Amino acid sequence: MHNPPNRCVSDSQCAGTDKCCETICGRSCVPPQQAKSGTCPVVTVRCLMINPPNLCDHDHQCEGPKKCCETGCGRNCVMPQRA
Repeated sequence: MHNPPNRCVSDSQCAGTDKCCETICGRSCVPPQQAKSGTCPVVTVRCLMINPPNLCDHDHQCEGPKKCCETGCGRNCVMPQRA
């Protein structure tokens, strides 16, 4: 698997209010998403898998109140802790 090319490095390279964010296809300019409330749970375990897959990249990919968080074995949609 290869790393896709980045289309931006910083927000200043994006038009309007778009942000330069990591996507499944490298860094790209994308519309800003409203952040979901709460914080990601603290990760206390480490995955035994080398380079585990991410099942999400951003909160907006998660249903309902779930946030896209590091789980110790890749990113996944989880219920947030209350802030």
